[in-house]
Amino acid sequence: MAHLGALVVKFVATAAVLLWVLPAGGSMAGPAALLGLAAGITLLGYAAGDRLVLPVGGQAVAVVVDVLLAAAILAMAAYLWPTLALRPGAIGQAALALGVAEFFFHRYLQARGLVRFDTT
Repeated sequence: MAHLGALVVKFVATAAVLLWVLPAGGSMAGPAALLGLAAGITLLGYAAGDRLVLPVGGQAVAVVVDVLLAAAILAMAAYLWPTLALRPGAIGQAALALGVAEFFFHRYLQARGLVRFDTT
């Protein structure tokens, strides 16, 4: 149940960043499309970056993985759905803003005891 709460926090942060940065970058995507992208980034990022990489690689490596994963997902969405009009600059800005949000999210996970670092 604690992981569900963490997923909700991550989704809200991701959705807020996408709903703020991408329209400012010229994207014509509507709120429903951006919320769908936020859900995909949230689920894949939590599984890969927060559950697998963060305990083993630490904060810095996990943030880099999350930024690259978000940029890859957004770039793939731009390629598959050209009507979203996601520009490369907006994708980069959104990925970097998500990296900042991830830094604080990782601290949230640590404070809640949802991540244990591998010390071996």
